[in-house]
This record gives sequence, C-alpha cells and structure tokens, in this order.
Amino acid sequence: MKAIHLAISCAGSGIGQSIVDSCKLSDLPLVTYGFDCNPRAYGIYDCDQQVLTPKINDPNYISEIIEICKIKGIDIFIPGTDHDVHLVSKHVQSFNEAGIEVIVSSPEFVDIVRDKEQTSTVLNKVAPLFVKSYRKDAIFYALQRNEVDFPLIAKPLGGSGSVGIQILLDRSDLAHLKDDDVVQELAVPATDDINYSYFMDQISLRINPQVSELSIHMVTDRNGRLMGRMVTYNKLKSGVPIEILPYENEEVWQAIEPLIEDFIERGWRGPLNIQGRLTDNGLKLYEMNARFTGISGLRAHLGFNEVDACIRSWLHLDDKRSKLTFNPNLFGLRQTSNKVVHLSRSEEVSELVEILSPKETKNKQTLLITGSTTYLGLNLLETLSSEYPEDYHIWVLSRDVEKAKYLHSDNVRIFGFSDLEQGKLPIGNVDFLIHTAFSRPFKSKENIANSLRITSKLFSIAAQHQVAHIINVSSQSVYGRIEDKPLRESSKIAPESIYGHAKYSAELMLKELCRPHKQIKHTSLRLPGLTGAANGILEIDPVSELVRQLKNGEDLQVDGELTAFDRLDIRDAVAALIAFISKDDKNWKSVYNVGNPNHVNSKELSEKVLKIGKDYIPHNRSILKIHNTGTDAEQGMDSSQFMEHTGWSPKYSLEETIDSLFRYEH
Repeated sequence: MKAIHLAISCAGSGIGQSIVDSCKLSDLPLVTYGFDCNPRAYGIYDCDQQVLTPKINDPNYISEIIEICKIKGIDIFIPGTDHDVHLVSKHVQSFNEAGIEVIVSSPEFVDIVRDKEQTSTVLNKVAPLFVKSYRKDAIFYALQRNEVDFPLIAKPLGGSGSVGIQILLDRSDLAHLKDDDVVQELAVPATDDINYSYFMDQISLRINPQVSELSIHMVTDRNGRLMGRMVTYNKLKSGVPIEILPYENEEVWQAIEPLIEDFIERGWRGPLNIQGRLTDNGLKLYEMNARFTGISGLRAHLGFNEVDACIRSWLHLDDKRSKLTFNPNLFGLRQTSNKVVHLSRSEEVSELVEILSPKETKNKQTLLITGSTTYLGLNLLETLSSEYPEDYHIWVLSRDVEKAKYLHSDNVRIFGFSDLEQGKLPIGNVDFLIHTAFSRPFKSKENIANSLRITSKLFSIAAQHQVAHIINVSSQSVYGRIEDKPLRESSKIAPESIYGHAKYSAELMLKELCRPHKQIKHTSLRLPGLTGAANGILEIDPVSELVRQLKNGEDLQVDGELTAFDRLDIRDAVAALIAFISKDDKNWKSVYNVGNPNHVNSKELSEKVLKIGKDYIPHNRSILKIHNTGTDAEQGMDSSQFMEHTGWSPKYSLEETIDSLFRYEH
C-alpha cells in the first residue's frame, strides 16, 4: 500500500495530540503532518512533518490550508478543535475539489452540536435526554415558571471542555452571567453513585466536581453506518479526563437508541462524543461534540481505534473490516508527559531563543561517539578534534576507558559503559549519538551477541532521554548476496552471516525505539568494508591483505575473478559522517547506503595492487593466483540518496587508497 499523507490541524491541541496518538497505533502507512500556528506546539513534533499555518481566525484560513495541503500532497485532513470542525465542515466541497478527503460531519449537524440551547430544544423532541438549557435572558422566566431550580451550571454557548464554567446556587449568581452564556440544569449523579456525597459537597462550594461523567462515544463510516460504540466512566481535572474506566450499561444504549437514526439523517459522519450522567431520573446529557476527543488516543490503546477506522472508511481502504470493539479488562489513566526538541527542528523557535538569549558565538553541539578506539571511530574523532574544535564538544563512550585516555587528547571527555548504566553520563546534554562500535565480522558469536546487547541498551537509554540525533553505523552485509545490482536501500534484506543479522537487528531496534518519538531524527548508514592507511587499521580486508601479501613477497591469492568489491577509503567514510551531521536534519531517511560508486572485481583489484606495488618494490616477483574462477559473490551499493542529501562523494580513488597502504608504516 502506498503512503497515506494525513494532515491534522491544530495538532498542538489536546484533541490534535490524541489524534496523533491514535495514528501511532495504526498499521496503515501513514505520513503525518502536524498543522499548527504555534511552532512550539507539543503535538506537531509527534508528527513526521511540522507545518506552520495561519491562525484559524485568519480570513484566508481555509484557502491557505487547502493550498498547503495541495503542496504537501495531503490525502486526508482531520480538524483538531471544535472551532476548526465548525469552520471546515462548511468547506468540505472545496477540500474535495482539491482531492482531499475530510473526516467531518455535515455543517447542519455540527451547528446543532455546537449550540447547546439548540441541542436542548431540537433534540429533546427526539428523545428527552438533554438537560434544559436557557440563554441569559430566558433563565429568569424559566425560574419564575419553576421549569428549573438551583443549583444550575453556566457555560459559554459554543464552549468546550470546562472553560468558563460557573456554578449557580441562587439568584445573586445570575448577575455574573455573560451575554453568550447558556444556563443548564445540573445533572446530579444518582444518589447511589459512589461520588454522590462528594459531588454535592463540591457544588455547595461553587466548585464543578468533574466526577461520575459518562463519555458516550460512537463512530459512523463515511456513509453513516455505525462502526462502533463504547462508554467510559470518567473523572476529569480542568475538563481533561484523567481516570477512564470501562462502563457497560444497557440502560445507556436503550436511552440513546432513538437519537442515532436522527443524528445520521442530520448528517452525522465520523466521531461523535456525548457527555452526561446517570441521575435518579435516568440518563441526562449535557455536552455533545462531533469530533474526536482528548481521549481518542487512550481509546485506541483500549482497542477502539476510531481514527484508524475513519481513515480506512474515508479512503475506501477496508469497508469489510469488523466493527470497532474495546477491551473491557483495561482501564485508562492520563497525566502530563514531556518532550524535548532540538532547536534545529524549528527556525521560528531558534530565532526566538536567539532574541531571548543573544550570543556572540553559536552553541557547540555535543557529540557522543562509541567505538572511538577502533578504525572508523578513532579516525572520525581525530578529524573532528583537529578540524572542527569550535563546532563540537566531543564525548566518547568506551568499553576500554584506559585505552581511550591513552589515544585521545585532553579535550575529549571519556565515559565508560558503567557510567552509562549508573546514570553518570549526562546523556540529556548529547545532541548527536554516533554509534560506530560493534564486534568485527570475524569475531565469535558470543562477541557479536554482546555487541548487540550493548547496542540495545544504548539505543534504549538514548530514546528514553530523547537524544535529538542518533546515527547507527550499519553494514552492507545486511543485504547478503542478493541479485539486485547495484544494491539500493529498498533492496531485499537477506543477511547470510551472524554479523549481518546482528547489524540488521540493530537497525530495527533503533527504528522501533524511536517510533514513539517523532522529534528524534535517526538513521542507519550502511557502509561497505573500509580500507586505507590510518590509525587503527586491521589488515584483514581484501585490499590490505593483498598489499600485505605483496610486501611479504607472497603470491596474490584471489577467490573468484569476478567477485565484486565495494570498498570505501577510511578518509571518505569519515568525511561522509561529518557531512551528514553538518546538513539539515529535517528530512533524514531511516537508512542510507554510503559506498563507493566505482566497483571493481577481484582480478581488477589484484592487478592494480601489482601495478602500484612495483613502484615501491621494483623487483617483487609476486604473481596473481585466482581460485574458483567465475564466482560472482558480491555487488556494490547505490549511494545516490546519501550523496544527494549531503553533497558528499568519495574523494579518493582505489589507486590512491592502495598507494596509501604501501606508504603506511605502523
């Protein structure tokens, strides 16, 4: 299935965030776009892309939103607040003409839902369940006619949540009413409700006790067919449900049943939430919203993923899927959560921070490098230290702290893995984690397994601390010996070795651990074998081995004349990593190939070694001996995506790499 591009407006709202949370639990190939006018909105950084939009009261809001959707290739749009639902419902045709589906009910139905007085007067004729509601000027006459009595509750006519709510105990409280307030009779829990006494005590103090509330949620498909329904028994704080208990009571559904067909005829499509209480006089309803809610995400965790179901229906993806159900053995709890976001994610936030805290020099980025005593890590660190001292703080995480202290300069901060496990490494200060450490392919299975264990621990801690950038140095070996030529990031994964399996496992770990944290930018860079004269070299790669054989006066032993080699000079590998961390991070892909586009086979490589070797050892009599003629065991990688993203390309030819090996002295 091709990617589905989904835009969520007002993604920084509690409702928008809940929609995003539901999307995380969907198995659809969703690419989420967080639309919001606030660059610091929490929810947009849980989306794949962050998009700044006009404010909803902008006269050109709808036309600009549609234009943004067209530019981004949006397939489906979900409004994220009551005001947005109300406005967007009136412009569905304009969205549809632009090829964009919108999950929203008809404007006629939304109008009734938004107007609490109309909800009461119109819908009570269908089923007398809604609390009586009066405008400011009408409540006095209602009291005189004894239609209602104190205590009462007042709230804004088109409000939502608990904003602007007042408890009215006597006539003197009516003086505080605003012109747009609506006054409702109070839905008092039944006297046998566990919260009845508490409720009445709080009311006497003019406090709105948000307990014993029933959240009745129903969802229809795009054609008005009921897809699912559920009720929860909630406790709220400041209008936000914080304790959500599954609630099964047939009395509720029997009371609601007459309303369902009426709602559908009036244009109800998608989600509908109704709030009320069971009172001594039966079910009483006092709030209704034709939208997803702040606990849609929690309902998805209970198995009731209404957002996923609506997307499938509106895009005609799965009309035969069974009805939505939920797990009655679970209950929900909600509390605030935390998110940290790197300044590079938002130019607007970066500019604001600069205004608030102007600096003559830019902040250094902190790099945490693993494998700093090995071939790639050591040379990366040395280059960064010598050529970029003003750009980065360099930290290393090493299993051999004493060796690291011997090899690295004093300006490098060194930590051991025990520091990581004991919380002595302040990982919250790290901007980039560059993980180059891993067992070599020729090491034991136990050694490779231990590397994978350490990698898992490291990635878990980094994801928990929301490290902004994580780079995993992976390997071409994840592909195995497949037939694609050249190997692309989309090529089939079929590792043949234990090492290849371990490297691919590390890639999957990183991807899954970062999945809940869209603000973490992460990637796995698949490198071929590295070679070239530099500190930390192990003369075991084919190029170094051939040079070693020639230096020792041995014949050059080659297994398969057509075996293709993709080898990258260590200097080019270091330059590739530095180019990557220096570029814009907003469009990182989860995987890149990083290799040399110039591939040679075994025979060509050996001939180059023999030719260059004569310049250093003129009287050498080594000859080329080829075994298993015709074997074609490996193919090179296509690195065009990485090269396009970074502007990097290999600088050193194979001849220059071979020459460096002949000149190198340990």
